[in-house]
Amino acid sequence: MRSTGEPIAIDVADFFDFIGGPRPSVVFVAVHAMHPFNRALLRRFTGGDETVPFGSIAIAELLVAENPVIPFLHEGLGQCGVLSPLAVLPGYYLFRDGRMLAWDSGLPIAADTPTILRGSLLGAVAFVFTRDFGLIGKAVRFAADEASAERLAQRFRAACEGRTSPRAEAPPPADEVAWACETLGVPRTATEREINEAWRRLARECHPDRGGDDPVEAARRGRRLGDLHRAREILRAHRMRWAS
Repeated sequence: MRSTGEPIAIDVADFFDFIGGPRPSVVFVAVHAMHPFNRALLRRFTGGDETVPFGSIAIAELLVAENPVIPFLHEGLGQCGVLSPLAVLPGYYLFRDGRMLAWDSGLPIAADTPTILRGSLLGAVAFVFTRDFGLIGKAVRFAADEASAERLAQRFRAACEGRTSPRAEAPPPADEVAWACETLGVPRTATEREINEAWRRLARECHPDRGGDDPVEAARRGRRLGDLHRAREILRAHRMRWAS
C-alpha cells in the first residue's frame, strides 16, 4: 500500500463518500488543532499499487450537531472490540467498503519504550554538543512517532488482509440465536445483564492488544471481537422479540 501524501481535511457531509470505496482508507480524528497527525505513518504505507487515502477531521466537528457519523463510528468501535463509554474516540480509523476494520489511538504503548529511550539518548547526546534542550524533546517525539507508526501500520495491514480473506458464511436466520448463544457461551434465556457480562469478559480476553506484536494474531482477535459484538446484538434483538 502507498499513501497519497498529506491527510485530506474531511467535511462531515463527505465522510461516507471518503470511506466508501473498495480500497483501504484511514481517517484521523483529532481532539484539537494541537493534536497532530503522525506523519511518520505516511512513510509506512509505501510499496504496491494500492493507494491509501488519509483524511482528517476534528472531533469538535463531529459533535457540533447530530449526524449519522457519530453512531456509525460508535458501532464500529464496538465491532472492533474497543470498549469505551464515549461515542467517538480520537485516533486512527481504518475503513474498507464503508466498514470499519480497525482503530488505534496512535499513542505509544509499553512495547515502544525501548525505541523511545534510544531516541531520548540521542537527544541527550545532541544536547551535550548544542546545549539546546529542545533537541531532547524533538528526539523523543520523533522516536515515539516512528515506533507508533510502525506498530499501527502493521496492525492496519493485517486488518486489511483479514478483511479480504475468505470468511465463514453468516448463519441463516433460523440458526442466528443458536450461533450467538454458542459464541457468547450463554443460554437462550440469558438476561440482558448476563449477555453484557459475557460480552465484556470475552471482549477483554480477545482484545488485539493482548496478541503481542503479531499483526496476524491482532487481526484474528479483531475478527473474533466483531463476532462477539454481532452475537450480543442478535441476542438483544431476540430478547426484545421474545418479550413482545
